[in-house]
Amino acid sequence: MTELRLTNKKMQRLVLPYMKVGICEMMNASPNFFSDSFMVYNTKNRLYKGDALKSSEQQFLGDVVGGGLCDSYTGREVSSHICQFLANALARHACSIDEIQKLRKEFGQEDPLVDYLLMAHRAKRLRPAEDRRLESTVSDKDMQQYAFLADASFFTNCKRGGYNGVEETGCRGVWFSSTVTPTSLEGQRRLAVHRTDKDARIGLAPPAVKSLSETTSSAYERELERVNEIESLYANSLDMVVSGVGDCRAFGICRNPLTDGCKRSQLDPTRERVIPLSVDHKPFRTDDFRRITAAGGVVDSSKSECIDDNPFLNVSRSFGHLSMKSNPKLSPIQQKLIPTPSSFTWEMLPGDVLVLFNHAVIETESGEDTTVDELGKLVGRGVDAGMPPEQIAGSLCDHALRKGATHTLQALVVVAENMREGTATAQEGPDVNEWIDAGPIYFDACKHHEPYRAALLRDCERCGVSLAELLQLRCERVAPLLPMRHSLSLLPYYSSEAAFAADDGERVCISFTMRC
Repeated sequence: MTELRLTNKKMQRLVLPYMKVGICEMMNASPNFFSDSFMVYNTKNRLYKGDALKSSEQQFLGDVVGGGLCDSYTGREVSSHICQFLANALARHACSIDEIQKLRKEFGQEDPLVDYLLMAHRAKRLRPAEDRRLESTVSDKDMQQYAFLADASFFTNCKRGGYNGVEETGCRGVWFSSTVTPTSLEGQRRLAVHRTDKDARIGLAPPAVKSLSETTSSAYERELERVNEIESLYANSLDMVVSGVGDCRAFGICRNPLTDGCKRSQLDPTRERVIPLSVDHKPFRTDDFRRITAAGGVVDSSKSECIDDNPFLNVSRSFGHLSMKSNPKLSPIQQKLIPTPSSFTWEMLPGDVLVLFNHAVIETESGEDTTVDELGKLVGRGVDAGMPPEQIAGSLCDHALRKGATHTLQALVVVAENMREGTATAQEGPDVNEWIDAGPIYFDACKHHEPYRAALLRDCERCGVSLAELLQLRCERVAPLLPMRHSLSLLPYYSSEAAFAADDGERVCISFTMRC
């Protein structure tokens, strides 16, 4: 079915005064849709409440927003379960003992998420007060534990019979958690890191410098100047943690000039300041290769770059695949396949953009990968044009479609906003929407091509609409364009091929005209 693509886009949007999140998912030429996504909003860690607020900027402090994508080649059950578990974990995440006790009463004594939150709270109490004050609301350790708990929960459901025979399916994913944090606190974290580096070198030779005029103290002073400038302009920032398993990707675009990141290219002024926030977990990565071979796995580059020559095991870290994690002599982190994510932290300032997507977005027909810089330019143009984040995510999927991608496409875009005084109140909550952007439907293929018709019905099920409702959505989209279909002749450009295209297009237009 590679010649007929299903380009119906499932769009999701979450809007808050300080950020916008958009997701686009497309089935494409894949005969099945084995992927899933999620977005959550959590106010359990809000620091300021009620009349004690001094400004509308402070009332959102501690808010947690999360989202992610899970992609699979073998079955949707694992993707849906992992997404649901991670969404529940980020939605319940709490740091105060009062909120944790409320969760205990709500979910009972044997809930693994509440057990972990209680254990993490006790561990934090043992650390120095200064460390507790500077630590993030959601840490990379939290994301790692949630990944292991999600994997264990999937296998538990399989054992109970909830998913019959799907324990050998697997998925890879990428997800994020962002917390509204005072810029003053983020600045103290950065300065603490610089002081630690400076103190750690007492009695040692000075570090290498790029110029004779640069010293460690001057670097600290520059960082202090930068922190003071950020605090004078912005009250809050987004404390971002991005985690990934497998080959799903994430990168950030530093569009705010004060955001710490790579310098702008002097050779290509249109190139965005892109920072990678993910790692491809391939079997030939040094640490993963050693773990796989120590566990008895085989990775032979002369045959394939897969574990034990299994085409579905082309990544070294993944959710699911029970048989690859069942060696009783090894710990969970020593198995052939592990769910341990790689995590990256990033301070997002207003104007910055975070992009998450599955690997299919960068695959091309020639077998080469689209560069992240190319996607960064595409996202930057969308932001400059004022496009909402879900449309920017859709443009990434369209770009992959033009490049020849055949697998299911997923993209998630986060845009940090500058919240102004009096824009909203914390009681209003997020603006969440979900809809279907209907793509072309091929009538002749529906009549005579069984694989296309079956895939179209599965796509309708994914979108949560019937075929008649999908046709109506498509009709509403193309109705304003029908009168203009003869305004530009294709014959001078495509010769005789245009006649066939025009005839087929005319039949489609007549069908839509009758329906509309």
